[in-house]
Amino acid sequence: MRNVDFKKITAHIDHANLEEMIGRETGEMHPFYNIMCELRNGMKEYQKKVEGKKDFDHLGFWYDQAREKIGGEDFALLAFQEKEYLGYVRFFRADKSMLRVSEFKTPEGSDVLILGAASIKDLREEDLQVIMIEELKAYASEKNFKEIYAVGWSNLPQYAQWGQEFMARTYVKCGFESIDETADRSEGNALDCMLAGHHGEDTCRKITEEIESVDVEDRYRISLMKYPAG
Repeated sequence: MRNVDFKKITAHIDHANLEEMIGRETGEMHPFYNIMCELRNGMKEYQKKVEGKKDFDHLGFWYDQAREKIGGEDFALLAFQEKEYLGYVRFFRADKSMLRVSEFKTPEGSDVLILGAASIKDLREEDLQVIMIEELKAYASEKNFKEIYAVGWSNLPQYAQWGQEFMARTYVKCGFESIDETADRSEGNALDCMLAGHHGEDTCRKITEEIESVDVEDRYRISLMKYPAG
């Protein structure tokens, strides 16, 4: 793909400046979207704040949480192509964050980097995902992180986008290895709902096409990925 430009941001970025860069994104393409899921005690604090409130300033809460818990450290890598916003990957020191999949134990240490939520506009651009991961591998080496951990989602692009993670196979391409696995095959799980059309006809059509090339067990598999950064 053509040259990609990157920008790392901190939680102290001015909202107007961020909007100028990425547009008026309010959903999962916003780099602060649901950030409390990756910050220590973030969900507990969110549940206390939102309880009983009809009108809640989610965006303001995301900013406040990030500024309080990670301060002025870089936390999101934004990708651009000719000034067009392509997507982001979040990243945190392990002592300030947690893995978004509760079945996995969050590693400890200020010298461990965790790659968090990721979202890009075009799910077919796996090359872009590789480039973004490689950029963060270089960052980890520069900052002397010893290890990098990430959640590698099922190798179904539509399902991975729902999970706000890159696919496991993409991390494998970047030298990561799977060290733990889980799967959600409970009644009403997201993948089965997508296949049943509950996420819309377009999503159903796309994931039905994708699923034909993926083994049954791999469709539901979610992996904990590790890379030795040092």
